[in-house]
Amino acid sequence: MLPRGFLPASVAVLLLAGCGYHLVRQAETTVSVGAFVNRTNQPRIEQAISDGVRGALITAPEFRVVRAADAADLTISGAVVRFEREPLFRQPAASSRLAMARFFVDIEVSVDGMRQERHLVTETVAVPLADVSDEDEMLRAIGSRAGRRILSVIRALCDAREN
Repeated sequence: MLPRGFLPASVAVLLLAGCGYHLVRQAETTVSVGAFVNRTNQPRIEQAISDGVRGALITAPEFRVVRAADAADLTISGAVVRFEREPLFRQPAASSRLAMARFFVDIEVSVDGMRQERHLVTETVAVPLADVSDEDEMLRAIGSRAGRRILSVIRALCDAREN
């Protein structure tokens, strides 16, 4: 005697197996994120950018992040060449405390793969400092935003390579 529900589950598995659905995402391109160099006076911004790029790539189904550069189809690295902070709003009660600031970040990105590509990614990020309680959170927000922007550059390069 088969357990109750065995037959419907078996039929569902057979139907899903033949219709193009995958339970695991299929990554076509392996990517290694190398070191980013900091050429600014902002401590740890290069680590925030590296983490942001890794985080963006991990969420992209067409890419699989690997540690070793020699095992990757593409290697991403670069340098943070500008980091500027501009106050936008101050808290009304305390004029010395910023409520929001805009950050300007220029990153020279190198994509090594079939041929070497270099691009300058300029990102302007407005961060509500009331939501950000410390410097690490601010850097994570900037790194995440810059990582998504760099991911769009990588996607455009891969699309151009395919065409």
